[in-house]
Amino acid sequence: RWPSAAKVKDRRGSTPLHLACAQMAPFEIVASLLEAWPEAVMEKNYNDQTPASIAVGYSAPKYTQDLLWHVSQIIADQVHKIIIEEAVNVFTKMNWWGGVALVLNMHPTFVLSLDLDIKILPHLLSFGGRHCKVTTLSNMIANRYDLITDF
Repeated sequence: RWPSAAKVKDRRGSTPLHLACAQMAPFEIVASLLEAWPEAVMEKNYNDQTPASIAVGYSAPKYTQDLLWHVSQIIADQVHKIIIEEAVNVFTKMNWWGGVALVLNMHPTFVLSLDLDIKILPHLLSFGGRHCKVTTLSNMIANRYDLITDF
């Protein structure tokens, strides 16, 4: 509801994501915070801890640790196609469609590298139209002449 609140830090330099990981918050809370500000996964508090290191230290559930790790990989500058594919698979298995949208928004040309059946693309584009930025959708269909030509 207030996405900018995800960027507020407390007196220890911790973001709401740090606190959620320390309190072993439910998946929905962690996922919502990541959707609001995915870069929070890389933020360090004054103790030099990231949300992921806190999650490990407090023995957070494996799905929380997986979620944090994959988001940190997706927002990295140099990300490999295999990592992107794995993240999409993990997010899909978790039913975290916000994570799939995050991947598409950050790496829209990734879709072009997939060998997708033409019958799947309308569903993917529909998802992109509902959950992604307009520029993401544009990048997803760029150079896909098979989508706009007659069969």
